This record gives sequence, C-alpha cells and structure tokens, in this order.
Amino acid sequence: MTKVVLPQARLPRIAVLGAGHVGPIIARVAQEAGYQVSIAASGNPEQIELIVQVLAPGVEPRWAAEAVAGADLVVLAIPLHKVATLDPSLLDGTSATMSSTTNADQRVRRNAARSGLPAMIHAR
Repeated sequence: MTKVVLPQARLPRIAVLGAGHVGPIIARVAQEAGYQVSIAASGNPEQIELIVQVLAPGVEPRWAAEAVAGADLVVLAIPLHKVATLDPSLLDGTSATMSSTTNADQRVRRNAARSGLPAMIHAR
C-alpha cells in the first residue's frame, strides 16, 4: 500500500503592531497555535526584546515596516488615539484587524477611515 502525504497548508504569517498590555499576549497565543509571528512597537525592536522574551517567547521583535512586509495578517494592538497617526501605506496589501479594549467600534472605524486605512480593518 502506498502512503499518501498531503501537503500541509501554510498558516498565515501574523504581525502584531503594539507591544503594550495586549500585543504581546495576542502574539504569544498566535505563536503557541503554530503561527509565525512578529511584533513591533513604535520604535526600535531592541526596546521590546525583554518584553517579548518574557511574555511571548519565540515571537520575533522587528521594525513595524519589516513585520508588516512579511505578514499576511496585521493585528493592530495600539491605543485608539494612535490609529489616526498610523501610516495607511504600511498596511497596503494586507488584511488588518484592530484589537480594542474600549469597545469603541464606531470610533475605531471613524479614525481608520480618516486615516485612509483599509476598509477591511475590523475592530475586536
């Protein structure tokens, strides 16, 4: 009998933008589920290395542009007031979702629209 080996589907690569209270936890859960995950904050990735080592071991800290460039899905784990400052071109060609702890879906969509962010942004 011949053994049939089916190709495994590649899981999407995920970039988490935000390394505060929520971002590293989302990154850790995704990484533990088998996804390739990178995380970025607003500055140098070296500044979040310790946070990532402790809260999300195995996740790669990167510059935001590098993290997004290699991602299929971008999770925005940033404060609501920072959405308007996000460069929309950073998300070109990606699917993005917003993690919000404020339950402010309408404000997230409004800020995203003002910023020119993709329409596929979803507030969670």
